[in-house]
Amino acid sequence: MSMKQQFQSMSNHLQRQTNSERLGIVRNTFLAGAALSTAILVALTQVGTNTAALKVAAIGCSISAPIWLCLAAVIELYLHLGEEASENLHQLRISKTYAALQFIAGVSLYLSLCGLVYFLLPFALFSFILFSVISAIFLKFSYLNLAKNWGRK
Repeated sequence: MSMKQQFQSMSNHLQRQTNSERLGIVRNTFLAGAALSTAILVALTQVGTNTAALKVAAIGCSISAPIWLCLAAVIELYLHLGEEASENLHQLRISKTYAALQFIAGVSLYLSLCGLVYFLLPFALFSFILFSVISAIFLKFSYLNLAKNWGRK
């Protein structure tokens, strides 16, 4: 079985395993993104945005907070509608718009954090980005390993 087929098999399994409890976790993750964005904005009201780094943080949070809230509201609607909406939910979750909104919100929040870290200690930004990359690589290899071994007994 090719790697693409293994990923598809694993994806199909995850789709079948989606339930209200897991959707609640997704919604809560989106709400956490909105809360972090809002907390950063509130903190910035205390110090102002007198540097470029803090302006980046403010702009990033201003973009990400409403997107995270929108995504959470959409998932909440599907939670409210229940099982009847599960096929429509699957179509939404694989749509390019849904993925693009998640990507934009995530990148905006990440750039905000980069701006804050740079403001606090410019050299710390290097370690923040380095360990972000290391973590992303670890995550990718974990997924690849899981997909490679998916379905083997």
